[in-house]
Amino acid sequence: PTNLPETTHISLYADDSNIFAPIPRSTGPDRDAAIATIQTALDTCVQWGDKWGLNFHKLQPIIFSPHGSNSPNINPASPPTLLFRNSPVLFSNTKPVRLLGVWLDQHLSMKHHIEKLVTKVTPRLSILQSIAAHHMGSNKHTLLHIYKSWILPILDYASPTYAHAAHRILKPLDKLQRRALQIITGSSKTASSI
Repeated sequence: PTNLPETTHISLYADDSNIFAPIPRSTGPDRDAAIATIQTALDTCVQWGDKWGLNFHKLQPIIFSPHGSNSPNINPASPPTLLFRNSPVLFSNTKPVRLLGVWLDQHLSMKHHIEKLVTKVTPRLSILQSIAAHHMGSNKHTLLHIYKSWILPILDYASPTYAHAAHRILKPLDKLQRRALQIITGSSKTASSI
């Protein structure tokens, strides 16, 4: 759609479409006007989809706010009122949303995304450990190649999006990297990482 309100932005990638718009933190006319603008953008996108035979069948609204639970934008008692095909849009800010493979929570802490990475990489490290066993005959070069081609791409994908996360949230990834290094080099679990 080309006739979207100026304050809203849309991104399209394959079958994913996203509408981004700012909402003032404090209640009042400015916030009401911002929500009305988002409603206009949503209606415009639905009409555009209907015109071109595209059916938007899934809607995942989320409000990103660095101001904590005190912000009226993420307060369950005062969520924005939006309609999608004449049905109320339910905001569930306790659930992260997935955007092009990246899990985003309301505070952009990236905690959920890191947890997903750990869940996906841990079994692969176990397989790497099995391959590293003496009877398999794998050398360090082979193990490093497997790591770079099968595990590292998972950690590297969209890494700039979570690079800003707090150290305590990124710590599990450090442990994964350390474990992979121990497997590849054959060092003990008690070896220094310095």
